[in-house]
Amino acid sequence: MVELITQLTPDNRSLEGLKRRSVGERVWMLRTSDDVILLDHGLHVYTSANRGVDRTDYSWTVIEQSTVGAPLLVGLSRGTTHEFGAVTEIFLAESAPAES
Repeated sequence: MVELITQLTPDNRSLEGLKRRSVGERVWMLRTSDDVILLDHGLHVYTSANRGVDRTDYSWTVIEQSTVGAPLLVGLSRGTTHEFGAVTEIFLAESAPAES
């Protein structure tokens, strides 16, 4: 369950071409026209449903398209591409701790 999301310093890098193995300790929040998505080593999709929120988890390999205004396209581990709603917002929600 997600209890709190605090926006960090904006990370304006495109997520297109991002591979799951290069995520590290980072977590992004993507808002689409239909869902809220948390992207880390998994892809966690939260959808409003009746009086609650449904969560669906996907195993992904690569972000194929993540342009604001266009559908989010994600390459899944089973070799298919899944299309989510149009991206409306992307921000870095968690990053690796700064090294001292």
